[in-house]
Amino acid sequence: MKDRIGLAVLATAASAAPCERLAAQSPLVYGVPSPPNAVYHYSDSMSIRMGKSLGLSASTSMTMKLDIEQDGHGIRLLGVVENSKGRMSSGFTGEMTMDGLMDGAVEFLVGSRGELRVVLLPGVAIPGFASLPNGPMDIGQASAKPPLAGVARVLYPPLPGRALEAGDTWADSVETSVESESMGGSNTAVTSYTLLGDTVVDGREMLHIAFTSEITAGISMDVGVGMTQTMKTSVTGLILWDTERGLTAYAQTNLTAESVSSGIGAGLMDMAMTASSQIRLERSP
Repeated sequence: MKDRIGLAVLATAASAAPCERLAAQSPLVYGVPSPPNAVYHYSDSMSIRMGKSLGLSASTSMTMKLDIEQDGHGIRLLGVVENSKGRMSSGFTGEMTMDGLMDGAVEFLVGSRGELRVVLLPGVAIPGFASLPNGPMDIGQASAKPPLAGVARVLYPPLPGRALEAGDTWADSVETSVESESMGGSNTAVTSYTLLGDTVVDGREMLHIAFTSEITAGISMDVGVGMTQTMKTSVTGLILWDTERGLTAYAQTNLTAESVSSGIGAGLMDMAMTASSQIRLERSP
């Protein structure tokens, strides 16, 4: 028997009992939905502690409107980010608010099984920080432009390309590295997905997918005196997948991260962070 839940309690879906029957009768792959568009509302919040005393809290929100079309063996997402807002507060900066933080055009390519390429992202308009250049890049490269690349990955996770039963699992891994004359870095992310079963939300059938990610990142710099920093991040989350439209209808993530530094400024750059986010699909008529 399927659970029947409403949007007001989507965040509790992770505790729903899995369905024992076959949850996905056909291969789980991406295609053009009907209608061929989607509007997502995103929000997040985070808390960061650096060194022994510096604390910072921040939050962002935005709306992402996407048109979806066929592109080779996958789909192309063309759209725009609107109404993005940011807030940051710390003893060092005081209270800061930023409107239009991430407004602008976006473009992604998604293969039938979730191979994600980022073509275009808006520059993140944070005072004092330069925007990264745009152009085709894989999801690992694009992870330097949070949170939009991460939002796209959660909305369009890798899919196994086969029919699934409750309890089935699949995994994805991403490795990236950067090197320059004075700096080097690497990033490894391993994400595991589990189909817990199915449910009904406002009369629509949804697949309930849980995921966990373990991310390890390291950076080393040589500016006369060497410094290294290692960060370990753990993420847990859930996805509710609309089987009729073939789209993520809701996603939630919770993140914890800690970093340790050595060399110049050891201890001053150590960081601990917690964060959470929610993404909701605006229902079509």
